[in-house]
Amino acid sequence: MKTISKFIISTALTAACLGIGNAQFVSAQEPTIMMTDAERAEANKATEIGTFDDGLRAMNSGNKKRATEIWLPLAQNGHARAQFTLGYMYGQGIYFDINDHKAIEWWEKASNNGYTDAQQALGMLLYLGNNTIPKDPTRAAKWNKLAADGGSAYGQLYIGVQYGMGNGVPKDLVQAEKYLQMAVAQGNTEAIKMLAAVKDELKTGEGSAAYTDGMTAYLKGDYKKARKILEKEAKAGDAKSQFAVGEMYRLGQGVRASQKTAFKWLQKAATQNHPKAQVNLGRAYLLGLGVKTSNETAFKWYKKAADQDEPAGWASVGYAYANGRGVTLDYEKAVFWYNKALDEGLAVAQFSMGDLVENGFGIQQSDKVAVKLYEMAVAQDNIDAMINLAILTDEGRGTAQNSRRAVELYRQAADKGSAPGAVYLGTMYLSGRGVAKNAQTGARYVEQGAEGGDPWGMHMMSLLYQSGNGVSKSNSRSLDWLKKASFAGFAAAQTDLAVKYEFGDGVTGNLNERDKWIKHATDNGYAEAEYWRANFHGQNGKFKKAKVWYEKARAQGYAPASQALADMASGTMQSDYKIKKKRGMEAMRASRAAERGSDPWGFNAIANSRRKSCRANPGKNANGYRDVNGTWRCP
Repeated sequence: MKTISKFIISTALTAACLGIGNAQFVSAQEPTIMMTDAERAEANKATEIGTFDDGLRAMNSGNKKRATEIWLPLAQNGHARAQFTLGYMYGQGIYFDINDHKAIEWWEKASNNGYTDAQQALGMLLYLGNNTIPKDPTRAAKWNKLAADGGSAYGQLYIGVQYGMGNGVPKDLVQAEKYLQMAVAQGNTEAIKMLAAVKDELKTGEGSAAYTDGMTAYLKGDYKKARKILEKEAKAGDAKSQFAVGEMYRLGQGVRASQKTAFKWLQKAATQNHPKAQVNLGRAYLLGLGVKTSNETAFKWYKKAADQDEPAGWASVGYAYANGRGVTLDYEKAVFWYNKALDEGLAVAQFSMGDLVENGFGIQQSDKVAVKLYEMAVAQDNIDAMINLAILTDEGRGTAQNSRRAVELYRQAADKGSAPGAVYLGTMYLSGRGVAKNAQTGARYVEQGAEGGDPWGMHMMSLLYQSGNGVSKSNSRSLDWLKKASFAGFAAAQTDLAVKYEFGDGVTGNLNERDKWIKHATDNGYAEAEYWRANFHGQNGKFKKAKVWYEKARAQGYAPASQALADMASGTMQSDYKIKKKRGMEAMRASRAAERGSDPWGFNAIANSRRKSCRANPGKNANGYRDVNGTWRCP
């Protein structure tokens, strides 16, 4: 099980005490607490000083002293909300110096009065511990369970984790699954990951004692020790250990990364019906990681995992159908499988279904629904969802238009290493959308994405160097990036490169290179490339072939192709071709006549031909010789 990060406690407590939007203290409904007559009299006396809401108003106006003077007597007289709030103030150093022992003292009072937020806070603090409070999982379990049964999502998360790990309570995966499912139902994204781990253990078993030792070392970050223990178990045939070792080789944890070795161990585990190993083995076949690419074999392993009710297997089968990888493209089947994974809260399924909904593939199109799905995936740090949500937010589709938020989403993706995210962020700086316009910063982000392997970023860098926008103008660097983008398969770059070879723009004219790159671009179905391929045929008088490619481009809505077809139908294109051809022949005759005029007998032409042949064949041509230093000379 994964260790919960300590930031959760601060986040949860802040949410309990503070309004998220305006960072102000807010009131909450009080639990019903029975008091004796004497206690009621003391409470009435405290109320004369002020009500809890009076304290809220004082705190929100900046008068912490007045708020404390109101809340302290209320808390001393059993006011649960006031007790909890004083504990929070001690825990966060608000008005008082930070004192976790005082925080616990007030939270225990509120907890004993049935205050769920206090039970949640107390349980988390005792479970996590800190520099002054030692971990006490047994006491933590008591309060986490009370908070969970009282409806606290964090209480459900923590008691679920404790049951899953057998930490502070006897290990009980059924109870762990129950409470984690409750937390997931309330939208707790941390619980989604924990629930998946619990379900995996329910399916595949707890594992051997050595496996447990290895995974304990792994969770502590001691990868070398973990690999040593787990690899021994893996060699003995333990499927869970084989999967774990395969992942460590894939990620380079405690050992040098090796996709081939990772594949070997994943294959061993997969053949023993380990569902997650089957998913990752399918991924290896899909991407060619340590094995020759095979979409069909990838799908086979994805389906085996899906048939074992592995959520990642469901999502992977959905991906195969959505993209026609190893099976015939079928969006409706993709929707079916993604829906199954959605029920388990998988971020990749949330993103992928959002993508289908946004485009109306196999399901009714809805930008609003797509935004909701992307938001769910973003909450789980899905980078692809960050980018798609940013695009919709920038365009105001399915949500209020907000370029600033789009910038932050792109930045979030870029900071997590997303090359496309960096390129999109660069475009925002270049255009000044949602952020102050800054061409240099924009170019820097675009280059970050290009260096990260994004073909669009490579093409953009070519254009930036060509125009000198945000970078020093450089035709050579522009051409370098254009070639990189072309070799990376970016059709727009391939088209631009083909046109350059046609006209000798920055390169030596080369019809073979032109034809090679325009074919690559048209094979990708790029409309502008189809238009230019038609142009190349038309320039050579091959009007039937030109018509075929113009029609392909027009079918994709490329307007210039429609005009070209109209010119062809009217005969204008054919007439222009004849004029250009005639002028071209006349220019060629004039050029040859000029050459002959300066060399009436052709002697210079012959000498140039011999010299060229000599240079092309050093040491072999009869017209050359070697000087005293052995250097080949051509007179």
